[in-house]
Amino acid sequence: MGGGRYVHAVVTASLLTLAVGFLPAAGEGLVTVGAAGAAAATAPDPAPPLLGGDDEFDEAPAAPLLTISSPAGVAPSSGVGVGGSPVGGGVDGKSREPSPSAFTLVGLMARLSSAGAHGGGAGLDTNQLWYFERIVAALCVAYVGVFLFGKGVNERVAGRWAATLTEAVEGEFAAVGVDNIGTKLHKDGQGVFHFYASGRRHATSLTCTLTLKRRYDLFTVLQTPIGRSDADRCALLLTLPDGDGGSGGGGGGGGGMEPLMWALVRRREVKRFRRANRVLEALAGQVSPPAGDWADPFVALADQPETGAALLPPSAVEALSALAPWLVSLHVTDAGVGNPQAGAARRAVELVVDVPVGADDAEMAMVAMVSVRLALWYADFLPNVRLPAAVRARAEAVRADWAYKEAEPARLAAAEARAAEREAAAEREAAARSPAAQAKYEEKMRKKELRKRQSGGRIMVMR
Repeated sequence: MGGGRYVHAVVTASLLTLAVGFLPAAGEGLVTVGAAGAAAATAPDPAPPLLGGDDEFDEAPAAPLLTISSPAGVAPSSGVGVGGSPVGGGVDGKSREPSPSAFTLVGLMARLSSAGAHGGGAGLDTNQLWYFERIVAALCVAYVGVFLFGKGVNERVAGRWAATLTEAVEGEFAAVGVDNIGTKLHKDGQGVFHFYASGRRHATSLTCTLTLKRRYDLFTVLQTPIGRSDADRCALLLTLPDGDGGSGGGGGGGGGMEPLMWALVRRREVKRFRRANRVLEALAGQVSPPAGDWADPFVALADQPETGAALLPPSAVEALSALAPWLVSLHVTDAGVGNPQAGAARRAVELVVDVPVGADDAEMAMVAMVSVRLALWYADFLPNVRLPAAVRARAEAVRADWAYKEAEPARLAAAEARAAEREAAAEREAAARSPAAQAKYEEKMRKKELRKRQSGGRIMVMR
């Protein structure tokens, strides 16, 4: 549907260009009021026909009020000219009756085109019309060609990436695919593809969202040299169990995940990353990045300064250094991520990498393999992480304060609902009282209000 809208926009713009080309010449052929017509309008009416004579049913001649001035070099159409004198027909000298659509826009454009085809000064000639038609046809052909070419490139890249992901997760998950028949890749548009796997300890599911460039869009391709274009990226989202029994049994060891939040983000992506993760935006701040030259382009964010040291053992640092040229962000959290694929899951590991489209299969397989292995390693490592008691207490206090602030609108709404219910109940009770009971109730409330006002002066009101 997007391609149809673009083609429609191109054709509409071209037609508007043609109309603008017609407008300067069309001013010469517009209907004008002549001086003779104005004089004829002020002349006395002709004598009425004689009753009973030969001309009883003849039409009385009427002076014209409007005249049409013909373009230069073209004979005027049949009708009444200036001063009421009859004028011959078209270019072949024959008389021609005026068309009913002569004063419509279509009729005007038809006359202008006819005049241009016969060498007149009004309208565009055949060469100019063909020039605009060739431009529109070239744009349509270019759009269709770019769409087919870009679609094929994106599908080939998605197929290669799906093959490498399948090889990386085949022995780790029980089910690989987006449906019951094991379809490895789900196409969601011309540039978005999804890969899904589930059935592993310490993990709920693995969702890989591949977002490719809009190579199928002619206008995006044209603006790429002068503006920042999108990138070929893959977001690997590994959701973790939320309960304390999330270790799933086996060699995971330990209980649930500690309250920790840590992210490693490329510098140019920090603002976008913080906007997408509102909990991290509210709780986390910038901390010291990992040591090493590979970490210079990155910024580390965490809710507690000690979290980074706990999540970066030597094996993780080695994997991150190998993945650094393609790594965009790594996010480990127990408070939820901004990826909508996470749903209601709070504990997750999200890793975003650039897809090396122009590289060979070996490099693409290496990037996919290291990314999946790193995400799965964190899923197995997080249940064993134990923060110091003081760090855990601070982290829990920060999350409790955030949860209290987040629940404030709900508390206010509940209080307003309770107040409205009390008012409605009081109105129903007042409507059910008799006049005497209502007077007694008002007197009781008056004394109660008086005691409330005078409670500071210790004045007692006896009944």
